[in-house]
Amino acid sequence: DYPDNRRGLLAVSQLDGDWARSMGQSCQYELYPYNRIYAGQVVYIEFDVINPTSPMRKDFIDNVWSIQLSSKGADANNIRPGGPSMPYVDFTSNSAIQSIENGPTYFQGSAAVINELVDPLFQPGESLKSFTRSCCGTSFSQRRTQQYMRVFFRPGVTVGQRGYVVVDAPDMFDFGETCVVKDLPDAYYAYAGDLEYELRILKPPIVCEGERYPPLTAQTYNRASIRVSGLIDTIDLVYYGFTVLVTHPTSYDPLMNEQWKLWLEDSMGYSLEGSKDTVKFNPKQAATQTLFYHKSWGLYNDYIDGIVVNIADLRPYDINLEDSLITIHSITFPEATQTSLRITAPLGYIWNTNWNNFVATANCGEGVPCEDFGGAGGVLPQVEGTVENALVWGQVVFEPDIKYGFQHKIRVPLFSPRISANAFFFEFG
Repeated sequence: DYPDNRRGLLAVSQLDGDWARSMGQSCQYELYPYNRIYAGQVVYIEFDVINPTSPMRKDFIDNVWSIQLSSKGADANNIRPGGPSMPYVDFTSNSAIQSIENGPTYFQGSAAVINELVDPLFQPGESLKSFTRSCCGTSFSQRRTQQYMRVFFRPGVTVGQRGYVVVDAPDMFDFGETCVVKDLPDAYYAYAGDLEYELRILKPPIVCEGERYPPLTAQTYNRASIRVSGLIDTIDLVYYGFTVLVTHPTSYDPLMNEQWKLWLEDSMGYSLEGSKDTVKFNPKQAATQTLFYHKSWGLYNDYIDGIVVNIADLRPYDINLEDSLITIHSITFPEATQTSLRITAPLGYIWNTNWNNFVATANCGEGVPCEDFGGAGGVLPQVEGTVENALVWGQVVFEPDIKYGFQHKIRVPLFSPRISANAFFFEFG
């Protein structure tokens, strides 16, 4: 700030100055005649930079950012190169920021270059309402949707004791000021052999604190900062998994599907590794599939209860050398509904793509045989590209009070899924 032009902008016009002298690792802004930077003025500048190809710690000896101001000075005849100048000044060091009030919240020293976290995965929890928004009426408590979201990741760097796992959600999702972290069910952590993926717990005791991010604009505690007592180690075929309690917002925006992130930090809160893009709902989704519903999971208005999934033979394909019969039934709507449908199987299951095996059914039930059904429920699904664990219907019509379903073939993996939710997800619309 300066008294005669509060909150002024640098270079609001191309007539103010330019960056033409910038080159390589040096960005240089040159003021045009009759422009100036006042003593005490605060200037914010945003740069696009190309990061180094290798990770670089904040405290690395060569990771130093500097700034210098120079001018011709008050004497218009002073034509020496650069004229009177301020010496190069390094940005505030990382250690000094810790001593500044609210320093770690609003500032950082040198910028770190971190590894990209490989294969992180966020999937809704076991509750039927895990996909639904909080809703409605005069009181938020009339339907306050909370769920233990499932988190899976494989570290590429070792995180030392008292390091952090940081989960970022879109604004309006709320982990609470003191967040809650729990292990997944014991079966996820079962040992299956040296050649199979192994899932490990975050070593207790665990402390979870909710934060607002960005700190000045976030309306909820949408960041869960989880301090882990033990090592998070880098070992072949080893993943880590846990659940974290989150409260859903009352409204939904498709942009929320692009705002889920996961970070690993050391005990000082320095980033070591993180997700480059939003964390996927289905790791099989190809990078070329860029619509919002191909990215992270999103919210729906309501849930459907009573859907039944039955796999006739749970022996793995590697043993019986054939796909198993899967029966899904009791998909029911109270009124006529035209919608899309996606059914995502657990990671490791593979839908058969011979559609001669697909039979639409109606009015199945416990002990009630299925009826072949050639109506609206007979629309064939598809498997999109490499997403072999998801069946997709672009459009299907459900008439009221009919129990829709189908029979098809699916390949059963060698072991129960451990690095994704062991659950079938149904998404309508």
